[in-house]
Amino acid sequence: MTFKIKKTILIVVNNMKNAFTLIELLVVITILAIIALISMPIVNNVITQSKERTYKEQEKAIVDATKTYITTHSTELPNADTPKCISVAILKNEGLLKNADIKNPVGRNYKTATEYKERDANFNGGVLITYNGVKYIYEYKNTFTNATSCS
Repeated sequence: MTFKIKKTILIVVNNMKNAFTLIELLVVITILAIIALISMPIVNNVITQSKERTYKEQEKAIVDATKTYITTHSTELPNADTPKCISVAILKNEGLLKNADIKNPVGRNYKTATEYKERDANFNGGVLITYNGVKYIYEYKNTFTNATSCS
């Protein structure tokens, strides 16, 4: 019986020699914290860039839907004197855009008020179509004022 107790004590003592000390654990945690601090700005930058790309792709989808709309409503093409604005609401009513297709990936989390004004959180603007004498130019604008102006 005493042999088993001595053997158990030896096993416990040997296992303690293989365990980490408090200092070793603190060093590992510190190293992991430093790695996290270094990598977080990089990860945030990648996320921001992907949101920006997605935002531009959403604008392009709206412009493409407008081009499709104009092919079926060619009488609405502007002349050189008067631009034409097609709202996102018209594109939705025509079935060319769905609400799920045009969600703003950036959302309402902007750094400054100016940045918020520059972005349309819900894509409620319109596409301004102008004619420069050679070709039609399509440009997404944040706000829809009326059929002849977007701003």
